[in-house]
Amino acid sequence: MRRRMWFYGIAILTLAAALVSGQSFTIVTTSLPDGSLGVTYPPQTLFTANGYDMSPAWSIVAGQLPAGLTLAPDTGIISGTPTAAGLFSFTVQAYEYAPNQGPPLTATRPLTIFIAGALLTITTSSLPAGQVGVAYSQTFAASGSGTGDTLVWTVSSGTLPAGLSLSPSGVLSGTPTTFGVCAFIIQVADRAPTGGVIAATKAFTMAIAPAVPLVTITNSSTLAPSTVGVAYAQQMTATGGVPPYTWSLDSGTLPGGITLGKATGLLSGTPASTGAFSFQISASDQLGSKATGTFTIIVGTSLSISTAPLLPAGAPGAPYSQAFSATGGTAPYTWWVLSQQGPLPPGLSLDPQTGRLAGTPTTSGSYQFTVEVIDAVGLTATRLFTLNTTGAVTIVSQSPLTGGVVGAAYQNQLQASGGTAPYTWSVLSTAGPLPPGLALDPSTGRLTGTPTASGSYQFLAGVTDATGSTGSKLLTINIATLLAITTTSPLPGGPIGTPYQLQLAATGGTPPYTWSIASGTLPAGLTLDPATGLISGTPSSGGSFALTIGVKDAVQSATKAYQLTIAVLALPAVTITGLPDTPSPATQPALGISLGAAYTLDLTGLATLTFAPDSGSDDPAVQFTTGGRSADFQIPAGTTQAVFGSSSLGVQTGTVAGTITITLQIFAAGADMTPTPAPARVLRIAAAPPVITSAKLTASSTGFDLTVIGYATTREVTGATVNLTPASGANLATSAFTIPLTTVFTAWYQDPASAPYGSQFSLDIPFTVQNAAGAISSLTVTLTNSQGASAAANATF
Repeated sequence: MRRRMWFYGIAILTLAAALVSGQSFTIVTTSLPDGSLGVTYPPQTLFTANGYDMSPAWSIVAGQLPAGLTLAPDTGIISGTPTAAGLFSFTVQAYEYAPNQGPPLTATRPLTIFIAGALLTITTSSLPAGQVGVAYSQTFAASGSGTGDTLVWTVSSGTLPAGLSLSPSGVLSGTPTTFGVCAFIIQVADRAPTGGVIAATKAFTMAIAPAVPLVTITNSSTLAPSTVGVAYAQQMTATGGVPPYTWSLDSGTLPGGITLGKATGLLSGTPASTGAFSFQISASDQLGSKATGTFTIIVGTSLSISTAPLLPAGAPGAPYSQAFSATGGTAPYTWWVLSQQGPLPPGLSLDPQTGRLAGTPTTSGSYQFTVEVIDAVGLTATRLFTLNTTGAVTIVSQSPLTGGVVGAAYQNQLQASGGTAPYTWSVLSTAGPLPPGLALDPSTGRLTGTPTASGSYQFLAGVTDATGSTGSKLLTINIATLLAITTTSPLPGGPIGTPYQLQLAATGGTPPYTWSIASGTLPAGLTLDPATGLISGTPSSGGSFALTIGVKDAVQSATKAYQLTIAVLALPAVTITGLPDTPSPATQPALGISLGAAYTLDLTGLATLTFAPDSGSDDPAVQFTTGGRSADFQIPAGTTQAVFGSSSLGVQTGTVAGTITITLQIFAAGADMTPTPAPARVLRIAAAPPVITSAKLTASSTGFDLTVIGYATTREVTGATVNLTPASGANLATSAFTIPLTTVFTAWYQDPASAPYGSQFSLDIPFTVQNAAGAISSLTVTLTNSQGASAAANATF
């Protein structure tokens, strides 16, 4: 597809029309845009019609341009930065002369340019907030203008607050009906003497407050108590009004070390003294609504329950009494049992005034419950207690005990319940001994040491409480040898794509074992069975893999680092075939890919095409015949030739001189097998003279049009030669035309709109000739560039 170059063709052939018909020489520019003082004026090109070569000399013959602007005599371009304001009138002249082509041509045109004295600017910086139901009025202001006699204000975009409107004179007024924040853009426009419009815009936001912006502080009057020397934080909160709020201490005194955040409303700090502190705090919103409240903070010393968590044991039917005690805080204390944390033993109760737990237990058991103490200023403390009412002491440790390992430090805490602490522990001689290397601490019941021999050991543990009550239990400890992985490193390797199997082995510990990959990964395609320690599968990726294998039993664990290498078979040489070094433009040579020898695995690959033009932008026509600049292929195992997604794969060479590079990437079983450097093929589309693919004549009301379609790999066409053949009996004043095309084609190839077509073009050349079909039988056309001339193309009516 080619875009037609209508404008350029008509401009060039105006010369040919003048030679035939002698039409007048005219300046077609009739008006120029306004400008602003000190602002770069957009360059304006003056145009003529019906000249010899469309390159007249330009000058000012009356009046003057605005100071700072100039007229280029060779191009007719007005440009610069105005340094004076006002309305400037002047007359421009175009002068055209071509030797041997007729008399000189001149044309004049009166023109005006208006330069505004200053840029129009909205000077209003922001808008004050409004309130629902309250009348509002604000006038916008601006500086700079066109004539300055008529400023018109409008809302360019966005929405004004409901109930407000903007007058053309710039007054924003009305009574808001809905609260919230609105964003909008205001525009002011002025009229220039030339009839143009000068405008400026500015974005504004405006807040509308609720109709009744009352603020309410939501905290209760008594704030959370605090403790001397302990960091304290209490967030004051409020609702209503227009946040954010501003907080202040209006009266009273905060506890020493506590401050109020003005912007946050956070009471924070570390209290330095005890007491009850009352004070008044207020919160104000953005519109001045204010709420005030009186609050109290009680500061005490740190309070804690000092009674040990394991209470003296009791027994069913026996009177029981135990007083709780506290430290810190401010007496008197009040005591409670938090029922949701567990009940007291049946038959017992806690006196809230004295803190004494008393009564006669009615059941046997172990009870856990939480006691809370509250001091005189409201500080609290809790503690979890245990009370056994089982009577006789018993050993509750489960058998077998946690196992040990020869040569590894061991410890275990024996547990007892019932009776009255403290307990005394022993190993009774009526059963077997402890494992060699271990000992039992009689005062703590802790079993410690380093075992020196493996085996299963049974011993009889005894415990005696403070009242002489005794208990015993037969316990077992299993001592194992050290667990270790015995499989040697590195692991045996294997080739990619070949089934692999390896049985891991370990010694010591106590089977069964559980196996795992502690760190690193196995090659893709291999797995480790956690129950058997068997590594198996078919590796699909090659390389050297570092990993750590772990094994554990019920007590021990061990790890060992390994290296496993999966070999990748070398890839035979890969060649791109079937492409010439310098293919012709606009062709589609076929592409092939072959291996130097058959490979044992299926290969997949990706062919990627890139194009570097000698000049200008990319040519999108350069691609694979399947579409795009990448194509997949396969080389089945045991074969040497690539198979493509379609029956064949070719390269569209496009129409632009440059370099085409095709690069391959190859994979086998998920592994990247691409050699270094990657296989590649470089093609060269050479610079050449233009190519005409068709030439066509079409009769018109004033003569005929010549349409030339073709391409130029260098993206340049410097001229066209047209030779007319007169019809039988007809005479032509001029039969040969040389038409310069450098400017036209430079503009075409630099235009972004030409990029999709590579170097292709469709050139229309109109001729003004009376009775063209009767006067001309045919013509030939030749295009030239820096590489030479195209083959001549013929066209007939």
